[in-house]
Amino acid sequence: MEEKNEDLFDAVYALEQQKYGEGQTEGTEEGHKNHYQQGFLLGWQQACHLLHELGTVEGLLSSIAVNRKAELSPRTHSQVVRLLEDLQGWPSWDPSEKNIEEKLRGIHTRARNLLRRVGISVKVVDRSVDSEF
Repeated sequence: MEEKNEDLFDAVYALEQQKYGEGQTEGTEEGHKNHYQQGFLLGWQQACHLLHELGTVEGLLSSIAVNRKAELSPRTHSQVVRLLEDLQGWPSWDPSEKNIEEKLRGIHTRARNLLRRVGISVKVVDRSVDSEF
């Protein structure tokens, strides 16, 4: 009789271990899936935010390059064109957050200086208070 109890105990223990392992595997997979989906969504939202920002700056500078070309000195026009080329090269940028932030800071500084030079007042929001970045 004692042998049957041990066999039953071993069978129950083995079943518990199997179910525990299955639950752990399922939980890990579900956690990875949820974190992946959340990370993908947040990354996509941030990319949209950044591309909107880049598009706004590019549109403004393109307008100046075309509509105010006669008023711009050759040096200023060349700087506008170079900044536009940098903006249009965004698909090849290093996607790490630190490098993107440095790149954007440089673009903001260059764009702000160019816009002031052509007499357009500029207000740039400090990115350090941007809770989404």
